[in-house]
Amino acid sequence: MQAKALRAAGPDARRPVEHHSRGRASPRGLYQCHVYFEKEDRLGAAALRDRVIGEPDCIVDISPLIFERVGPHTMPMFEIDIEPASVDAAVAWLDANRGGFSVLVHPVPED
Repeated sequence: MQAKALRAAGPDARRPVEHHSRGRASPRGLYQCHVYFEKEDRLGAAALRDRVIGEPDCIVDISPLIFERVGPHTMPMFEIDIEPASVDAAVAWLDANRGGFSVLVHPVPED
């Protein structure tokens, strides 16, 4: 099932949002972070996503805000792909800047 990713607010709120990619190939051993939020906190989540886009250089890809259930994720979220060599720095940055949002970090299987 492919989730619909929509803008958080504004006149284009129903228009799909593209992934933000740094144009690098995803390295083996990639890590993913899932930033969870409540639907009523979507503006804050969108603001955090915008900060992530502009800050850590170790980010490979950032998904749009996802409001529908995807796999085991039962809450709205957005996903961040991180280079393996920089996972410690990226997690430290997220921990310092995540506000009240919960973040799940895990390695991506190489299969």
